[in-house]
Amino acid sequence: TIDNDVHGTEFSIGFDTAVNNIMQNMDRLRDTSSSHHRVTIVEVMGRHCGDLAMVGGIAGGADYIIAPELEFKKEDLFTKISQAFAAGKRHALICLCENMVNADTLASELEATTGIECRATVLGHIQRGGSPTAYDRVLASRLGDYAVRLLIDGVYGKCVGVEGGILIATDFATAIETPKLSRIREYNCLSNKIS
Repeated sequence: TIDNDVHGTEFSIGFDTAVNNIMQNMDRLRDTSSSHHRVTIVEVMGRHCGDLAMVGGIAGGADYIIAPELEFKKEDLFTKISQAFAAGKRHALICLCENMVNADTLASELEATTGIECRATVLGHIQRGGSPTAYDRVLASRLGDYAVRLLIDGVYGKCVGVEGGILIATDFATAIETPKLSRIREYNCLSNKIS
């Protein structure tokens, strides 16, 4: 899963590739935002896990990040945007995790409230496409090798993952039934702009 929402692994296969796709698309959208002096809301995947929004937003230079693990009040966001533009800011990028609010509605409300032009872009399945990053390729190889070694040793019913660089095995039932704790707070210290 690219959402990084599986218990029993620090990073799931595909997460790093998706983050890189988000970053590259945000780099492109920043150019348009800057030249048109507007706010751009970039909706990313994640379902109920904000890791893609947080890591992709930080890597992509988002000014504001909206994720399920963080408190979000539209009014606070509108105030922050208004104050930033009043202080001379000419554009802004907002990275929004899906299922939080409708991106188009938020863009319309932000524009109506602040008077600042705002557009929404939903990356959707673009995040899933493209060649895997080197990290994802190596991770998949490591996990595949580890899974085969477990089977050779007669160990079955396990989900393989990595924590702190160490390969681990978790019972399938535990991996499926236990909600993954988001690592979003680990990234919170990297940005003081998080909504």
